[in-house]
Amino acid sequence: MRNTSKDVKKRRRVLIMIALVTIMFGLAWAPIHCMHFAMKILKDFPFHNQNLFAFKCLAHTLTYLNSMLNPFMYSIMGNNFRKQAFAQKKRLKSYYTQRSKSQSLTNTSISQTMRKTKLNSINTNIDPIVLKSLIKDRNGTSFN
Repeated sequence: MRNTSKDVKKRRRVLIMIALVTIMFGLAWAPIHCMHFAMKILKDFPFHNQNLFAFKCLAHTLTYLNSMLNPFMYSIMGNNFRKQAFAQKKRLKSYYTQRSKSQSLTNTSISQTMRKTKLNSINTNIDPIVLKSLIKDRNGTSFN
């Protein structure tokens, strides 16, 4: 079986990812383990020190942070992550652009319908969402 350059690159990426995750794990968990080790070894360990309390909080926060960042590390190091992220960004941008255009058209249609039915002159409280669902566009489909 031959190793192609593509296979070598994939293996190198996997090794880098494993190394980064291992380094992050070591850096995040080292302070809490050092503190627990010192508590066991030292007889005159200052258990009720304010600086130690701050250190404990920081050490525990690092351990939680490590668990939180692991999925992001795996996804960033994934093969198609950047491609998929940019594609998703484009989809979201086009969705919100289309939605804002649709929203302005819907608001225009609502105001036109209100003028036509003379709802402006009548003092009624009609929910705009209910009114939107009642209004149909030219093709007969609702705006929802």
